Amino acid sequence: MIVSKEKTFAPLAPLIVFEDEADAIVMANDTEFGLASYFFARDMGRIFRASEALETGISASKR
Repeated sequence: MIVSKEKTFAPLAPLIVFEDEADAIVMANDTEFGLASYFFARDMGRIFRASEALETGISASKR
């Protein structure tokens, strides 16, 4: 997918399907880009796990 491998300079909201939380983290960390990351969930435990696992310059997690 080009959207996950090239920088975009326009508003873009891709939807990427994943099997489970671990799969999502692997895909998010498997890029050469990563200035910031955002993760939305209802489960506070999932939010904390994701914010610690994401490899970015800035990580913002919201409930």
